[in-house]
Amino acid sequence: MPIYDLTDAGALPRQAKSMLDLNPFDLSSAPYIEAIGRHELYALLVQGLTRKQAELAHSQLTQYSDYAGTVAVRLDDETHWLLYGATLLHGYRLVGNQLRVLHDATEVAGDDERDLESFDYWRWSGLFDDVAWENIGLKGTMFDGFESAGHGAVLAEAEDLLDDLLEGVSREVMLRVGDLDPGLVEALHAALLALSTARTAEQYAQSGLSCRRFLERLADRLFPATDEKRNGRELGQDKWKNRLWAFAEDALDSSEASDFQFRLDDLGKRIDHWTDASNQAVHRPAITQIGATRLVVGLVSLTYDLVLLVEPPAELPTAGYEPHASTVLRRLLDDNG
Repeated sequence: MPIYDLTDAGALPRQAKSMLDLNPFDLSSAPYIEAIGRHELYALLVQGLTRKQAELAHSQLTQYSDYAGTVAVRLDDETHWLLYGATLLHGYRLVGNQLRVLHDATEVAGDDERDLESFDYWRWSGLFDDVAWENIGLKGTMFDGFESAGHGAVLAEAEDLLDDLLEGVSREVMLRVGDLDPGLVEALHAALLALSTARTAEQYAQSGLSCRRFLERLADRLFPATDEKRNGRELGQDKWKNRLWAFAEDALDSSEASDFQFRLDDLGKRIDHWTDASNQAVHRPAITQIGATRLVVGLVSLTYDLVLLVEPPAELPTAGYEPHASTVLRRLLDDNG
């Protein structure tokens, strides 16, 4: 939709400055105002992108001469709400590699008023595995009681709070596993990198393999292998799932939690689920991007709950450093005869 149609000419400089003050990539107020005055400037709102994805899209779009630039939309800003929250039409949603063409309930209440031309265009473009309709119901229509600046502000604040929460979880996981064994960080990095670059089921399976290796190494650090048994379960080197169970049992028992059995059953089910899922991902020929993402997120969530069962040790473990330390020691002994 043309930007100049959405703004009052007298308030344009103030509104443009308000919009561009919030995380611009390369736009500044004066050129933006000039562009609006001389051209039909259109805006496309893309939701659900990470900062890295938005920066990548921006870098690719700069090669086109008719590309004006990118700003980060904040629906708790009055100008952003006017231009993007209250005016732009719903278009598409990308689910995996399926494109969904959005329409609201009013467009099919009588005659079919959906954008059939766009639907056919994308279906025959060959860019997506599938193209389907998605009915968004009353969202964005005159019947939507949440279509307001107030709700936009709540949405923006909730996103910020959630980002802070998840960032805190990721920081804690990285600190804890890095202290346990720097090799765990490398295994997690491999899983995340494979997930971010994968394009085929075989490549997504590589992410699953890294998840399994991470869990095996985590079990080695939390509960080293032993010839003993626990409740009939072997705890040898290849029984890493049983050893994660044993660690959780000991940690919860030492905390004297009143809901010990409930928490153990809950955590144990998740250990079973995500260790089995990591094994299946390696051998399942049709693992999807969504399935691989759920696996990595589940792995991080499980790790967070496991490592927070105990306080960080006063003396950091050395097991992860021992192979390299042994090599260095042998070299020093050889050099000294």
